[in-house]
Amino acid sequence: MAVHWTPSFYMFALLSIVCSSAAQVCQKSVAIQSGAGVSTWRNPLLILSVGLLALGLVAWLIVLANTDVSIAYPLLSANYLLVLLAARFIFKEPVPIHRWIGSAVMVVGIMVLMLP
Repeated sequence: MAVHWTPSFYMFALLSIVCSSAAQVCQKSVAIQSGAGVSTWRNPLLILSVGLLALGLVAWLIVLANTDVSIAYPLLSANYLLVLLAARFIFKEPVPIHRWIGSAVMVVGIMVLMLP
């Protein structure tokens, strides 16, 4: 399959990555607020998380319909970086230097994998 490097490819890939990362942030917020109790299932953030995952899935299917999975899949590594940033700046979690270095290596790896 040919790779369609169109603006819509990037738009849907970015949408999928942002939605799945945001869903993880919502899930962490729910876990902080209510643990794993029964009330968790009625938490609006959990419902938002499910909606974000669904939207991300639809966007990802569009990406996969327009390129090879071996080209598209490395993009999902960006989720790790976004969630790491959220852990540090939203949840104020300590992030050791080796995770920052590893994230930088991943970004470089993604860029190498995306080369034609």
